[in-house]
This record gives sequence, C-alpha cells and structure tokens, in this order.
Amino acid sequence: MKSFIILVLISFALPVSSLGDSQPQWRILNTAPYGGKQDDIFFINHKIGWYVNGDGSIYRSDNGGESWSRQLHLVGTYFRAITFVDENLGFAGNIGVDYFPGVSDSQPLYQTKDGGTNWTVVKDVNDQDIKGICALDSLTTDYINAGHLEKRTTIYAAGRVGGPAKLVISRDAGTTWKKYDLTKYTAMIQDVKFINESIGFLCAGSEADISKARAQILKTSDGGTTWKTVYQSSRSLEITWKCSFPTDKVGYASILSFDKDTFQKYVVKTIDGGDTWQELPLAVGITKKLVKL
Repeated sequence: MKSFIILVLISFALPVSSLGDSQPQWRILNTAPYGGKQDDIFFINHKIGWYVNGDGSIYRSDNGGESWSRQLHLVGTYFRAITFVDENLGFAGNIGVDYFPGVSDSQPLYQTKDGGTNWTVVKDVNDQDIKGICALDSLTTDYINAGHLEKRTTIYAAGRVGGPAKLVISRDAGTTWKKYDLTKYTAMIQDVKFINESIGFLCAGSEADISKARAQILKTSDGGTTWKTVYQSSRSLEITWKCSFPTDKVGYASILSFDKDTFQKYVVKTIDGGDTWQELPLAVGITKKLVKL
C-alpha cells in the first residue's frame, strides 16, 4: 500500500508556487480512483494534458490538472503510454496480451486527431509488428523541402516489458510506419527517447526472464536502424525503466530493481550525450529496518 500511494503522488502532483519568494509546493490532484498505478501522463502545454492507466482509460484535463474527464474506456485494454504532437494529434499505447492478467486487447496502438474525443486503432501497426507498447515519443524538426523550410514530425513507439523488443517509427506524423525487430540487441524495452532524427535511446532489459535480466541503455546514431549497448548494470533482477534528457548532453534514467533483499536503488546519469553513464545511489544508508517503519 505504501508503494501505491507514492506512485500516485509522483504521477499526479504538480508544482504550484505560492505568493512571494517561497519555494514551490506539491499537492495531490483530484484524479479518478483506481486500484493500480497511473501509467503515463503528458501535457502539451500548461493547461491541456492526458493520463492513462491499466483500466483501459484515457483522461483529459483542460485546466492544468485541477479536474479530469474520461475520454475513453476500453475493457481488456491496458494503456501504458501516451503522447501528443499538438492539441489534436495524439497516440496511446496498449501493453497487449499474454503479460498482465485481464488484458484481452491485442491492438498495440491507438490514435486521435481531435484531442482525444475519438480514438481509432492504428491499422498499420499490429501485434505482429509489436506485441505491446510501453513507450511513446514524438519529435518535430525543421527540414528543407524544395528550397522551403518545413517541419516534420516523427513518432516512436517501443515495447514491451517482458518482450519481445520491437520498435515502430513514423516519419510522417503517423501516416505510415516502419517496423524494427530489436531482439538481437535486447529482450525488452520500457522507454524510448530521441534527441534528434539520428540519435536516440532505449531503456531496456537484457533478458525476458526478470530473474536474469540486467538493466540496459541502448543508443542509435542512425535513426534506429542499428543500436549499441552504452550501459548495462552488473546486477540481475534489474531493468531500466524511464529516461529524460534535459539537454542533448545531460540525461538521466531510472533503474527498477525486483530484488526484494536489496534496498539500495540507483539512477544513472550521462553528461556526454549518452556515450557513458554513471550510477548514482537513489538513497544512501537505507536499511531493511528503516523501510519497515
């Protein structure tokens, strides 16, 4: 129960600044009750955002998270990831079948073109291309088209926890998709992040069997065609969960440990664009006795 409460606080607390020079504070947002964790949240601006969970639900807020309305509920679907390109175009990823109990929806990817009012299956991406999706990312870049400066949006969808490791990429904002089988590089994928159209990262796990898995980070420099391992933990029962890059050079990733006898957890950090990573203790001096309290 303690772990569940912490996850809800992290997922649905937004910093609010009070008057004067006091430090920002955190408070719990008024979200719908749910017996599991809320899996992903995405805000396109300071007002409009969405969150998803394993209940097959997608919620939207138009007032910075003060209130939420459910836009979609699909029985048998486990929404694991969500991203939006603008206020209208968005994508939601489903974990897929044969992993979590009660999940019967084999469609990995859904799309909206009206801000989430209506959602449809992305028919060009199916469970043969990618069993399920744990991570979504979008990237909009400038490019030259016949002498004119235009913008191009790329969508990345990756998965899944437990495997197999697959990646699908659309370089035309979801109109067409290219599929990549990455099982020769890793066993499972939990997150994807591209810095530009060439350089990207995957948070991964080396084995589908969690008892043997080691946390991995993979990097591509050719837009996703080939990958190399730039970090791998020395401990089993670990996978790399999520990553964030505040700048092109500085990035962080969280390490998820399933070892119940080890209370020291880690995050990893890079300062050279993901070529090397340093492990940083998440909590120092924590003991089993302290955790039980």
